[in-house]
Amino acid sequence: MGSLDLGSLDSAGLRQVAIAILAAWLMGQAISEVYRFIHRGRDVSQAFVQALVVGGIVGAMLMLAIGNSVARGIGIVGALALIRFRTNLSNPLDMVFIFASFAGGIAAGTGNIVTGALGTVMFLAVVAGTSTLMQGGGARDAELRVRMAAGPDAEERVRAILREHAVSFALLRRRDVAEGKESRSWWRVGLKGGDDGGALSRALRGSGAATEVQVELENATPESGGGDDD
Repeated sequence: MGSLDLGSLDSAGLRQVAIAILAAWLMGQAISEVYRFIHRGRDVSQAFVQALVVGGIVGAMLMLAIGNSVARGIGIVGALALIRFRTNLSNPLDMVFIFASFAGGIAAGTGNIVTGALGTVMFLAVVAGTSTLMQGGGARDAELRVRMAAGPDAEERVRAILREHAVSFALLRRRDVAEGKESRSWWRVGLKGGDDGGALSRALRGSGAATEVQVELENATPESGGGDDD
């Protein structure tokens, strides 16, 4: 597909626009369905799933509007720079899904529908395959909330325990409490097979690295390790 003159309303131009938008929608729909598949049984944000569908359409619309015009591209980039996105994603894979949706839409909008479709199929196959392997190996995603003494030593002790009891972990955020004497941290962890969070909680409490521990499995009730988390 070549450059589109959106000022033209001839049937050929409209057909190209319709094909691009339709291809972007189909790729976004496929991405959202696979996202829901790998998160089945969990609390999935319907707004996020919808964003995956329409994200590709928006990407296609932008590329169709830009065409081969450098001036249009600069103008659209300047307009997008004014937008502030404040949604925090706890799972890094969610951001990858967003990029995949936009990439499919951009490919459709630039006329590279085959490239976008093949890339989307390969991306979804790899994501679904790795997710199935991880679930088959017994790995379970959870959110860990820890209250501990402030300072790098306490956090490093927590990290050492996570290396032993989790297949993966990432620090989401940290906040000082009790006038800087203690801190709370939130982690995304992948628990080892057979662990529902109890083994990790006992290890953290038993080591003295944390005064309060809470492990919340996705699609499960939290297990508390002393005190309420605020």
